[in-house]
Amino acid sequence: MSHVSMILALGFVPSLGRGTPARGVAIATMRHVAARYVARELALVFTGVFALLLIVGLSARFIGFLQGAADGRFTAEALWLLLALRIPEFVQVTAPFALFLAIVLTFGRLHAEREYAVLATAGASPRRFVGWFLVLVVPVAALVAFFALVATPQARTHNAE
Repeated sequence: MSHVSMILALGFVPSLGRGTPARGVAIATMRHVAARYVARELALVFTGVFALLLIVGLSARFIGFLQGAADGRFTAEALWLLLALRIPEFVQVTAPFALFLAIVLTFGRLHAEREYAVLATAGASPRRFVGWFLVLVVPVAALVAFFALVATPQARTHNAE
């Protein structure tokens, strides 16, 4: 039984008061649990993809800096400073791509395990999925904007010195 099926099975609550079912409460609780589940899955996939892309990109740049240090273009002590000054630029480039891949992979997994169909049957529309994904998309967009407008220009200025 998938996670979503268990969520839907547990979504029913006993009646409140004079035998009136608490259907509205059950649906609201189910949607909240499903939203947290989808957002958590997206956040986990994003974190993994982002870390992997950042490690690959920085290690490739580190090899280039290491070759430059071997050629005598700069000292070995400057390697770590140069690498640290490139991190904002890599975050600015890799975060949107990692987010795109995370959304595609999360939707793909939800479709492959039929969880998307279960959520759609329970009333989750594509618009609602977009709302659930915005929980992660907005902070990532703010982070990328910060790096693009503040951190990367400062790092480039410091790197030019």
